[in-house]
Amino acid sequence: MADEELLEDMIVAEPRMLSDEWMLIGRQVKTGFGGIIDLLAIAPDGSLVIIELKRDRTPRQVVAQALDYAFWVEKLNDESIETIYEKFSSGKDIAV
Repeated sequence: MADEELLEDMIVAEPRMLSDEWMLIGRQVKTGFGGIIDLLAIAPDGSLVIIELKRDRTPRQVVAQALDYAFWVEKLNDESIETIYEKFSSGKDIAV
């Protein structure tokens, strides 16, 4: 696919194409160190799922970015996750 944004739009429109169990909670989530996670989801067990769409990147770059994002996501607290979801869902409450 030529355009990562088009694929991202398709996933947001139909997240089940990735998993029936994941709930998208964020799109273009800015990390604390200048990165931007394409999509962020939450699994039924409460674990966060980083979804990064890549094209024309070397494996080393992709792995380094994934590790950076995982380190940042691991430190998120409940309030931060709620804020990410509220921004993604135009103010909806994640608990509903």
